[in-house]
Amino acid sequence: MTSICELGYLPRQGSTAGRVKTYEIYISDDPNQFPQTPAKTGTLVNSSDWQTIDIDARGRYVKLVGLDAQDGKPAMAAAELTLAVG
Repeated sequence: MTSICELGYLPRQGSTAGRVKTYEIYISDDPNQFPQTPAKTGTLVNSSDWQTIDIDARGRYVKLVGLDAQDGKPAMAAAELTLAVG
């Protein structure tokens, strides 16, 4: 198991469409089975800048679930995601 301390999110550049607004993050040691309770929930700001989400969890697999987008449409996008472990 690995300690996961941060998830970085960079929205798609050049367009405001699909920016994640509210999210849930799940951590698991099994890629096919995640817990029902998220390790972290929150809201991102409507910006094209890098955003970081602090996480205090242990596991091998991370699932980011976008609950809704800043523009209210059903699609969400990311240019890049990163994880900080340690």
